[in-house]
Amino acid sequence: MFHFSTLSPWFEDLNFIERVEVFIVTLASLQVKQTIIKQII
Repeated sequence: MFHFSTLSPWFEDLNFIERVEVFIVTLASLQVKQTIIKQII
């Protein structure tokens, strides 16, 4: 993970958008992991 402190100048303006992006990426990664596990099993 990158440090949010270095991105603070614009992170405050895009706080909500950034949270949404992180949420979507997290869901996508979880779905990919579940798909891989199902393929292995």
